[in-house]
Amino acid sequence: MLAALLITGWLGGQAGAAGDAPRVVAPVLAYGAPEGAARVVAYFPFGGSKELQRDERTGMWRGRALLGAAVPEGSYPVALVVEAQDGSRMVRHEQLQVRADGQPFQARVADEAVAPGGVVELVVDAVEPALAVTARAPTLWTGARPLGPATWGSRTDWGALWVVPADAAAGDHTVEVSVTDRAGRTFSRGLVLRVVRAEAR
Repeated sequence: MLAALLITGWLGGQAGAAGDAPRVVAPVLAYGAPEGAARVVAYFPFGGSKELQRDERTGMWRGRALLGAAVPEGSYPVALVVEAQDGSRMVRHEQLQVRADGQPFQARVADEAVAPGGVVELVVDAVEPALAVTARAPTLWTGARPLGPATWGSRTDWGALWVVPADAAAGDHTVEVSVTDRAGRTFSRGLVLRVVRAEAR
């Protein structure tokens, strides 16, 4: 089964107003290839292809494909060419669900609620190796804060531990997480961090 999420993100390195930045449709693909697969390439009906990379944690083959802004929501046939370690190949046909409610990568706040002065953990799965991952929360901290690779040699899993300001206002705070890939493109998504008084937890 091919699992895909659609995001509409911004191409990195663009300046000026948001309306001047070109939009891209970038589905995140995850495919459970048969055991023994050495290479998996997805071919799209509107042109282009994407070589997927194996995620060692889950065994899934994953990648983010840039398809251009003209691809609307809907279901599209995708051909997956799976190459085995002995060089043999097989083709699998799956449906790519292009949806507007997807996300460009996985990110979460470890705790549902944190008290002022407490520690919050931010965890990011960038899907593909990233050059950098940062987060902004204007109502809590000044400027962008960098995350670090979660394990030695990993550029996919990122994380950070930060202290919530002691004078942080109770309520929901928006955290914008940005991932910059190796080509310099930046994708962003939002999270909600809830700050509560200790007695309200």
